[in-house]
Amino acid sequence: MGLRLHDLRARLREAFESRLSKVPRVSPFVLAEKYRKLALFAAAAVLSALAYRVSSNEARIDWLRANRPNETVWALLLEARRFVEVQDPRAIESLGPSLPYLRSGRDPRVWITEDSRVLVRFEPEGTRLFTLGRGIPERILPGTWEPLGMGWDAFQSLQNRTIPIPVPPARGRKKIAKSASYHDPRALSY
Repeated sequence: MGLRLHDLRARLREAFESRLSKVPRVSPFVLAEKYRKLALFAAAAVLSALAYRVSSNEARIDWLRANRPNETVWALLLEARRFVEVQDPRAIESLGPSLPYLRSGRDPRVWITEDSRVLVRFEPEGTRLFTLGRGIPERILPGTWEPLGMGWDAFQSLQNRTIPIPVPPARGRKKIAKSASYHDPRALSY
């Protein structure tokens, strides 16, 4: 095997040596030959950095999908933020066209509107819709959805987000009419 390889190298050298003398010395081929190791090392470094970045991102996404917060953790956070789940399937269907479009299974799984009024979670079990306060707005524009992320990233994003607390409408309180005959018992009179 060693003799064959040595013989093959000698034949290749003889075949190409005469041609190399005809190539001008300033040729890009000669420069590439000189710096071939440096170029290969630079290309390997760039490709390895790119491969590391892609694989670490893929591993992180896989971990987030496999280890997502359970339902009780989500329920506690949403209750603390005063979100109420919409149970009516017709309401969810009516919002279907305005919900964000998921291109792949790797897209963010929790979305919220810009005004933080409606939150949607895309789960393997189905889509769950939550509103802040009562009812769903009549119309939500498709461009108003903001991605919160998936798994614990989405949970942390919602936890760190400032959400306006809905004020319940005032129940019919009776105002005390101040008339001339009204006398405050705490008042001092001389």
